[in-house]
Amino acid sequence: MITFPLYIFLFIYLLFLLFLVFFITINIYHLVHMGNITFVSTVITILFLSYTVLIIFWTAQQLLPVDWQTPIIINFANLFTGNPNFGI
Repeated sequence: MITFPLYIFLFIYLLFLLFLVFFITINIYHLVHMGNITFVSTVITILFLSYTVLIIFWTAQQLLPVDWQTPIIINFANLFTGNPNFGI
């Protein structure tokens, strides 16, 4: 039986956000460094950043009421007995 807190998934999500910020920074750096700042690239970048901020805000609103201390229990004994709960 394995027990772990729900906030493990929050750390995975935060790791994903760190990668996203890293790639956004590289994208903007390449736009500035290579001199490819045009009206279209600026509009697309602003739209991409706007939608990213909107998704992060919406996600934060959905995740605020979650009790992150709730344990998740996986019982491997039930996986092989034919129990319809599949060990969760």
